[in-house]
Order: sequence, then C-alpha cells, then structure tokens
Amino acid sequence: MAVRKIRFRIIVLFIVGAIIIVGVGLLAGLITTQNKVEATMDRDLDVIANMADRLISSEMDLLREKDITLAHSIAYTYDTDLMAQVIEEQLGKLEYKDFIGITIFNQTGAIASIGRFPISTELLDDEYIQRAFEGEAVYSTVRQSPGSDKLVIHICVPVRKNVVLVATVDGLFFHNFLKDFKIWDTGHVFLMDGEGYMISNPREEWIHDRINPIVLAETDHSYDGVASTMKRMIQGESGVSRYTIDGVERICVYRPVSSSLVGWSLGAVAPLPESPMNDIQIGFLIVLIICLILCALTAFII
Repeated sequence: MAVRKIRFRIIVLFIVGAIIIVGVGLLAGLITTQNKVEATMDRDLDVIANMADRLISSEMDLLREKDITLAHSIAYTYDTDLMAQVIEEQLGKLEYKDFIGITIFNQTGAIASIGRFPISTELLDDEYIQRAFEGEAVYSTVRQSPGSDKLVIHICVPVRKNVVLVATVDGLFFHNFLKDFKIWDTGHVFLMDGEGYMISNPREEWIHDRINPIVLAETDHSYDGVASTMKRMIQGESGVSRYTIDGVERICVYRPVSSSLVGWSLGAVAPLPESPMNDIQIGFLIVLIICLILCALTAFII
C-alpha cells in the first residue's frame, strides 16, 4: 500500500511538473510568437496603406493637372460663349473622359456650364470654390449633384483673378480604385474626408447616406473606438489602432493622403479574428494537449 501511495505521488508530481514546464514553455513561445506576428501584421497593413496612398495620390494629382490644363486653356478668353466652346472641345478628348461636367464661375455666379453634371450658382459660396478663388486647387468631398441623386466630387481650380473652373467627376471615382483591396477575408481600405465622411468604404451606404462614425458615436457608444481613431486621422496623424465594430475587434493602420489639401485620410483595416494569430493559438493548444497526454502516459508506464 505504501509503495502504491509513493508511486501515485510520483506520478502526480511528474504530471504536475510536466504541466508547469510544458505550459510555461508554450506560453513563453506563444507570447513571443504573438508579438512577432502582431508586428508583422502592423507592417503588412502599413505597406497596404502606403500602396493605397500612392494610388489615390497619383490619381488626385492627375485629375488636378487635367483640370488646371483646362483652366489654362481659357485663361485669356473673356467671352463666355467662347469659353464654353473651348472647354467642350477639350472634353471631347479621351484624356478628359472622367470629367462629367464643367462649370466656370466668377464672383457673381456661374458664367458657363458644360456636360451632364455641371453645378449651379447656388454653390458659389461653397468653401471649396472660395478656396479656388483664393488661388488653391482643391477637391470637394463626395456629395449629391444639385437636382439629382448622383454622387459627385468637384475639383476646383483658379483660372485667373476672380474666375474659377470646377470639374465634376463621379462620386465613386476613388472608391472604384479601392474597393478591390482585400485584406484577409473581409479587411479593406477606407478613405474619408477631413470631417470623417466616407469617400470610399465597402459599406457603400456609408458613402451614399453620408454616414459618419464620429457623429454616430454621439448617440451610439459602440462606435466610440472607431470614432476615436477617426478623430486622430482628422488631425493629420498616422498610426495604428484597435477598435471594435459589430462585435468584431479590428486593427487599423491609418495615414493622411499625401496629395490632399483638404484633410483626406485613409486606413487599412482588418478583423483580428481573421488574422493568422488564431491558427497559431489553436496550434499551441493542440501541442499542449498532446504533450500532456504523452506526459501522463509516460508517467503511468514508468
């Protein structure tokens, strides 16, 4: 009987010791691996965010230069009919296919309009048009074209003193470049303006309905995390954050859009449950279970 008790105690001590040794070793390995994987995830998302920034910035620069070229073509033309004729001829060229409307303003209102979606005098006091009067070449946010449900973006550039040219492009122009970015299963890249309204997001209703998580967070605290991140983005910051939407924790790498003069930012975001870390944790758990079974079998055999 005494021998059996001693043998039982030895087995228990052996198993407990094995559990401690194996558990501590696997835990240390898991923590080290998790830290390295998270650092790799951050770097990968940062690479994607940089790629998206270069793509969007190059397209913004290209459209802005085309708009400026149109403005230069009428810089010394003072007859409004001739202005419209010159612009209409230019719009017939393939390189201007993305412009779906052109409007020329002076300080009193619209003096010439060309295309399917020009804008009216009612937008004369628009902040973006006023910045163009001050000499800047700027993009508006996504908004509805006056008198229709069409989403548009306006590119406002100076022509000469007290005259500006406003080119209209499809409101989903930049979204169409970013919508095919896919990170893991459902991760994506989003683009927002300087107030937090979406210019590109896989939830297209957020673009159409002007959904702003910062505004949503005022009444729904489930958006507090993403709203906090977006507030930092509005300040022009770059960084990494974690927040939860729809009960799913996400990691986001964010940065300003290099070619934006009006505070646009973008973020590369992916759900953490879709990350490789889940598979690694499951793998470590399986190894732990196998080790414990082997230790128990060895103890009884001995």
